[in-house]
Amino acid sequence: MATLGVDGLISGLDTTSLINNLMQAEAVPQTRLKTTLSTTQRSVTGLQSVNTKMAALATAAAKLARPETWTASVATSSADAVGVTASSSALPGSVTFDVKRLASARSVVSSDTFALNDQKMSGYPIEVRDATGNVLASVTPVDGSLSAVVSAINGAANSGVRAAAVQVSPGVYRLQVTATATGLSGDFSITGLTGAGTLDTLSQPQDALLHVGPATGGYDVTSPTNTVRDLLPGLTMRLAKTGDGVTVDLRSDPASTADAITAMVDAANAVLAEIATQSSTGVTNADGKRTGAGPLAGDSLLRRLAGQVVDAVATGIGGASPALLGLTTTRGGRLTLDRAVLLDRLASAPDDVRSLLSPTALGTDAVGTRFTTLAKNATDVVSGSLTTAIGARTSTISDLNDRIGTWDVRLSTRRATLQKTYSALEVSLSGLKNQSSWLAGQIAGLR
Repeated sequence: MATLGVDGLISGLDTTSLINNLMQAEAVPQTRLKTTLSTTQRSVTGLQSVNTKMAALATAAAKLARPETWTASVATSSADAVGVTASSSALPGSVTFDVKRLASARSVVSSDTFALNDQKMSGYPIEVRDATGNVLASVTPVDGSLSAVVSAINGAANSGVRAAAVQVSPGVYRLQVTATATGLSGDFSITGLTGAGTLDTLSQPQDALLHVGPATGGYDVTSPTNTVRDLLPGLTMRLAKTGDGVTVDLRSDPASTADAITAMVDAANAVLAEIATQSSTGVTNADGKRTGAGPLAGDSLLRRLAGQVVDAVATGIGGASPALLGLTTTRGGRLTLDRAVLLDRLASAPDDVRSLLSPTALGTDAVGTRFTTLAKNATDVVSGSLTTAIGARTSTISDLNDRIGTWDVRLSTRRATLQKTYSALEVSLSGLKNQSSWLAGQIAGLR
């Protein structure tokens, strides 16, 4: 905040500089508090960053506890006309079939043509019925125009159809009504509409038809839509066109499982890297000064967490070592994963891999469960070690801010006192100078 200068007009002293120097000395305790505050704030940021990385490790490790991570499958199709995807619960298998027919929806069009606002139609209410004759919707347009009929049909809930005014030449339209669902179950009929001529069929409703096996044997598979589900458990097929001899395969996908394991190892290394950054003690330069230290240099909590991450892999499990999967530790305190070895083990002994990384038996030791437990103990919002450390430092920050605020008031009062003192000095000196001048005048008059 700007202050009024009191530089000596009488004394000639640079009182502003004098006061600033005095205040700098007076503010040394507050300066130390501000330095401590800055250091503590940086340490909280560092702990929060480690906490975030640890939470990411928990998420990656938890994925290995899901059954679908170990049963992942990949689907392939021999024909572009049939797209395929596999769910997490898909079971391996293979099937060959012919796509004999695609699913389609009923669509009808009026034989008569109209301008949009011609008042030609009547006979209401218009009723839309399903394939068994049940009424799905009953509507009465506001008038007999094509636009009103289209709006009325489309405004009906659960009618199972959509109407459109289709322009067949400039200003000339036909009424077209199409089922919203393909297949025989989406069939419909319309009654109660006169003045539109006949409603001629554009397309018939039909189910998609697949034939599995030879033409003279085998069996048929139907679907009301062109999305066929669970021909093989967990398989979804999307039919684009007809064709013969389409083969679809579902096979296990060890690469997907390996990706999940790699993600966990990467997350663990991210924790170790962040701990190394935040707790680095820096390096000593040629001039003897140390630079590059982290805000949590040498922190015992971070050293302990780093050791636990490494030990989760370095310590054997039930007499076996994660090294059998290509998962090892380095001298530099990092984890490495040989993907080729892992994929080989996933192909030859997937159960062994799973038992080392994330067994199904609750409470059984494994790398994944070790990481999960470690991360929970560190990041738990109530009792986590990182949470507790962050909370303690946050409390310290609050206390430091209070103490710094108190010093602000104290220093402001001290500066005002010094300014008042030096101002009073100038007034006194001014009075003395006036008296000196008067005395000099009196002495001069006596001569």
